[in-house]
Amino acid sequence: MQMRSFLGLTAHCGVVTGLNSVTLGVYELSERRTSEYLSEILLNTFREWGINPETISAVVTDNAGNIVKAIDLAFSQRKHIPCFAHTLNIGAQTILHNDKLKNIILKMESIITWFKQSCIASDELRKATTEETKLIQDISTRWNSTYFMIERFLKLCVYVNEIVSLLSPFEAATREVSGDH
Repeated sequence: MQMRSFLGLTAHCGVVTGLNSVTLGVYELSERRTSEYLSEILLNTFREWGINPETISAVVTDNAGNIVKAIDLAFSQRKHIPCFAHTLNIGAQTILHNDKLKNIILKMESIITWFKQSCIASDELRKATTEETKLIQDISTRWNSTYFMIERFLKLCVYVNEIVSLLSPFEAATREVSGDH
């Protein structure tokens, strides 16, 4: 699988009838994401749309150093505003990485990964639950995904415990016999 990076640019402006938003572009990033490269993309996009960079009042991005510097380069003055949700995520991730919570979350993630990789375990979980409920894997850039992962895990823990106790020794033995490691 090849990973690709993209940069999306959206403009928001107020007019007499209310607020308007428009997607200026979504660009596949073909080079290292240096502040100079990102700044160049920003300025090229403004030229394409006929937007004078001096008319930009603020730019909201995540807190990554390269994009913060790119905003400074593109506008020659400080117009960067850190995204509130991203800043909140950083704070929440810091809390979630304390030693006690981190160990519990890592154990939970490893069990969920096992379910995601095991067709047998996934099928058993699907059969055991009455609705289409499956385990949720968290995503580090979205702190609330950890909350949703824990919430769903607790909801399904009775089924998960039963399936893990029944299948994990069987699957380990099957891998040893078949030579899969």
